[in-house]
Amino acid sequence: TGPTAGTSYHFGDVRTMAIDPTSTFIYSCDSVASNGNFKIIQKTNINTGVVNGFVGSMSSIDGSAFVAGTGSNVVFNAIRGMVIDPTGTFMYACDAGANIIVKISLSTSNATVFAGISGTSGSADAVGTSASFSGPDGIAIDYTGTYLYVTDRGNSIIRRITIATSNVITIAGTKGTTGTANSSTGTTATLWHCTGIVHDAQRNCLYFGDTTISFPNSVGPRIRMVELNSGNNAVTTLAGSTTVNGSANGVGTNATFNTGGAYTWITSLALSGNTLFVADTANCLLRAITLPTYAYPSTTYTFSNLLDNTYTVSNYTNGVTGYLDGSIAIARFSSPQGIAVNSVNGNMYVLDTGNYVIRMITPAGIVSTIAGTAGTTARVDGNGTAARFKTLSNIVINSTATSLYLHDDNYIRTVDLASGNYTVSTSPYTDSAYGLCIDPTNTYLYVATYYGNTVVRVTISSWATSVIASGFTNPTSICIDSIGSNLYVADFNAHRIKQIRIATSTVTTIVGNGTSTWNGDGNGTSVQLANPLNVTINASNTALYITQYYSIRMIELVSGNYTVTTIEGTTAPPYGQYNYTYYGYGCALFWHPAQNILYYSDPSSQIKTINYNVKPNSNVQIKNATGVPITIAGTGNTVVRNSNIYPSLSATDVALLQNTNGNVYTIY
Repeated sequence: TGPTAGTSYHFGDVRTMAIDPTSTFIYSCDSVASNGNFKIIQKTNINTGVVNGFVGSMSSIDGSAFVAGTGSNVVFNAIRGMVIDPTGTFMYACDAGANIIVKISLSTSNATVFAGISGTSGSADAVGTSASFSGPDGIAIDYTGTYLYVTDRGNSIIRRITIATSNVITIAGTKGTTGTANSSTGTTATLWHCTGIVHDAQRNCLYFGDTTISFPNSVGPRIRMVELNSGNNAVTTLAGSTTVNGSANGVGTNATFNTGGAYTWITSLALSGNTLFVADTANCLLRAITLPTYAYPSTTYTFSNLLDNTYTVSNYTNGVTGYLDGSIAIARFSSPQGIAVNSVNGNMYVLDTGNYVIRMITPAGIVSTIAGTAGTTARVDGNGTAARFKTLSNIVINSTATSLYLHDDNYIRTVDLASGNYTVSTSPYTDSAYGLCIDPTNTYLYVATYYGNTVVRVTISSWATSVIASGFTNPTSICIDSIGSNLYVADFNAHRIKQIRIATSTVTTIVGNGTSTWNGDGNGTSVQLANPLNVTINASNTALYITQYYSIRMIELVSGNYTVTTIEGTTAPPYGQYNYTYYGYGCALFWHPAQNILYYSDPSSQIKTINYNVKPNSNVQIKNATGVPITIAGTGNTVVRNSNIYPSLSATDVALLQNTNGNVYTIY
């Protein structure tokens, strides 16, 4: 279909939606058939409201067999759940009527059968089109983009698909048996009519809707959980009754959801931090579940402290956000992503990305806007508030503290600090600069390009560019040693830390072997990393510090073995625990060269420090026995990006950097 703007477009019966990682487009399945089967996926531009038909056809008749193809040539039978991979490359959709999982390219709208046998119902575990499903309904993807999880409604089971191989296995539910029994072993539990599903990256578990079918009515919609960390995919009921309908709020199974006495099931779930949102369709309510803290012993299946309180959302907000200058007691920010601290005069500069401005905080605690105009987004050069910004992200400063370099709207922009006018100018260089660092002579910027999978050297005086290294897999962070000899790159989706010798452009993997599962601390390439996001180096060039999803880790450079030690967090998610700290998206770190202190930001929008001592017989800083994180900035009351819904690596990404005179710059 042709484009239609905003409220001029009329949807049919919209059931499920998916959002791309850049938060640019919403994809929704739309019903155009008389029986409510969903035949077309619409694509809506979030910024403009323009709606386009993405894949499928409004002219498809009921009962049509799936037909692979591109765009409107694709024929669906009945689309149900949809999910987009973390890179924004592919969508995976359940065609419940055709009993298949469809893989759709977001760039070409080409749709093919990924798993299942089109038109054939079954429950066979196998690879790709040798496997079979029966009315697949909900679909979720894990945070690494490794697995798909599918609610196989007709078989009353949960399936897992390894994306790289399209291998399908059953992880929960008993094939051919319906029921409500929980179990410490997933495949001995019984499920009924399982529908919407979501993956919790922070806790590594699944939540899904399940409803008892009792003709002519259905009762007891509930939310159930699969504990992926347990090893046996344990199943338990999180909230809702197994026998009655209702709208009661309460703890655990005292809460009730509604089917309307017919066949309205729980098809939509969404996760934000510690809150699971549920679309209680029959009650016309948006419900929220405060997720529990529970113990999971290694030998006995026992849950304790189940505090999963279900409540109805009326005006839910997560923190205080907005725009207001003044004292720090009343000032408001919206998604602050960067901080620059001047060690000479103490002024702090904040990239307030949600308001598209740069703010300054004085040592006296006064907040003012120095560049950009709140609520106005564009890429316009100028002095101070006459300038405009779009998607502020990474930031570095030269060693003389006279210029800031920012990544904005795929361009590198410069802020003149020396004149006091805060003049903003845009360089001709454009690329997906997710990592930036500057050499000690202020001659070159080094850029890690997330989509280009390269490291580019940019000559600041002329903006001439040259690729000095390639072959990366979505690099997200880069740092340089104090003598300008070596670069270190966090190769995010390769699960490795790599070194580039600048003189020869030689690239060497120093830590990680490409496997993202956890195997503890160790040496070099024997250690398995999971999506290293940030990397920084200490002032003496003896250690690197990296963030991963659940930990901050140190890499010793002087040992020659690249020994890896976890210094904050854990090498694996605590078994069954919900209250551990998450250091992935929304977190960052840097080494303060003058203070010899490691700074990091945590998910509560705070900046913390850890004191380190010198390790005997070397010059590697390690955490001392009494050192504990100290909060130096932030109150934890600002809106933080949800780390569980696959945010994009762009304007809201994380980086903390410093220059050689000790100024601190952080994006969090």
